[in-house]
Amino acid sequence: MRRTVTKDLVLSATTTHYLSIPDTGGLTWKVVDMRLISDSTFAIDGTNNWKIEVFGSNGSTSLDEWNNDTGGDALTAGVPFRYTIGASKGTALELDQSGGQSLKAVCTKTSSPTNLVGQLLIELEAVA
Repeated sequence: MRRTVTKDLVLSATTTHYLSIPDTGGLTWKVVDMRLISDSTFAIDGTNNWKIEVFGSNGSTSLDEWNNDTGGDALTAGVPFRYTIGASKGTALELDQSGGQSLKAVCTKTSSPTNLVGQLLIELEAVA
């Protein structure tokens, strides 16, 4: 069984967002896919840029990040950026509904980039 959790983003400043898991009878869920989609295009910019980093259920293990800083990735309007999730993240990928766990997205603004409006989509799979 799979579920997608979404978080609408309207970013004009550095902020932190939390994504809760679906209420489906106390199942444990594992993150299997993460995507970021924006209403605007963001080119690589070494001065004015965004970083959106997603942390696992323990709140401290980074699952992956997107940024448009030098060495990062451009983001095209309407085209999803797919985060890379490694199995090495272990239990940080797992969320237990009974434990009240959530994922954390830290959105960091450097200097003065254009506001970012979009959506973060996290696909979860129930584990036995």
